[in-house]
Amino acid sequence: MTARGSGVIVNVIGVASVRPQPSYIAGGVGNSGLVAMTAALGSRSLRDGVRVVAVNPGLIITDRMGDLLRRQAIDELDDESRWEELIPADPAPGTVEQVADVMAFLASDRASHVSGTSVTIDGGASAR
Repeated sequence: MTARGSGVIVNVIGVASVRPQPSYIAGGVGNSGLVAMTAALGSRSLRDGVRVVAVNPGLIITDRMGDLLRRQAIDELDDESRWEELIPADPAPGTVEQVADVMAFLASDRASHVSGTSVTIDGGASAR
């Protein structure tokens, strides 16, 4: 990318970088490091025509979300089939399309002055 003088790196990290949880310490530390890497690389990369940005998805409707909530339902409700009861209502989980839209914008020329930053996509949950 540097040799060509253009390019965009969009890191997909995770909300644990900005909202660490005691049950996910290793992941939170790893995610925080990736946010710092994005900031460090992106702070100087524009001079080479390259941008580095990241997204931090929160709870997003995916197969992984279902798997995690099924395990939680076993632990908390003694019934895997009740996992949907554990989906938070406020804020409701986002969609893969919502994350993809932000990523597409960040990778586009319309975001040509955005570099070294991470966007959290969690319906405001991490700001609470």
